[in-house]
Amino acid sequence: GGCVVTECAGQVYECGDCIDNDSDGTIDVADSNCWGPCDNNEAGFKGNIPGQNQAPCSHMDCYFDGDSGSGNDKCYWSHACDPSEPNPSMCTPDLMTKIPGSGMDCEQAQQMQSEACEDYCKPLTPNGCDCFGCCEVNTQDGSYTIYLGTGDGEGTCTLDDVADPQKCAPCVQVESCFNPCVHDDCEICIGETVVPDDCGEAGCPDGIQSCDPQLNSSDCPAGMICVTGCCYPTPG
Repeated sequence: GGCVVTECAGQVYECGDCIDNDSDGTIDVADSNCWGPCDNNEAGFKGNIPGQNQAPCSHMDCYFDGDSGSGNDKCYWSHACDPSEPNPSMCTPDLMTKIPGSGMDCEQAQQMQSEACEDYCKPLTPNGCDCFGCCEVNTQDGSYTIYLGTGDGEGTCTLDDVADPQKCAPCVQVESCFNPCVHDDCEICIGETVVPDDCGEAGCPDGIQSCDPQLNSSDCPAGMICVTGCCYPTPG
């Protein structure tokens, strides 16, 4: 029981510090706006870690780790490849864009992220999201596919605002590094903190231990974190 302080690459951020930073009565991954310990923002979806995905128009890396740059994760994408313009003030859509460092154009990046990217980033990626922070969030009013990091500087996207395209910009998911959420398999989707009705525990891939987000990783083995109901290694 209790709460376990969880690190992201040796640092402790708001969604891993066992403190109710936004005073809403929920802590860390029991808070519906927290997606993992590399999230320094209990009040919204944007990670707010210095340098996190700071080059969305040229090359983006794994959204859910604690750094900016593809060197450790080999994930490559660009918002210039996204016709729905999740970063309209910064990027002009250009589907012929070549993504620096990858040798790929938009179509290739959409279809062929590397095995290294999948191996590193997909376990950190919440159910319903691609590796670059474009997530399908379910609400009582329907589902919305939005960019978690919406907003120049301070993030504007929270669970309460997913229907507002000014605060939570629509985006196109990258199919080649995507972790779908399947309620029929008892999976917990991003923005949710309890297992679906009629399920005893969260559904997880074969060999992966399930966990209860309300327990803040205390039911995962040491060195593991609870990501949308499943225990995965802490990002290093």
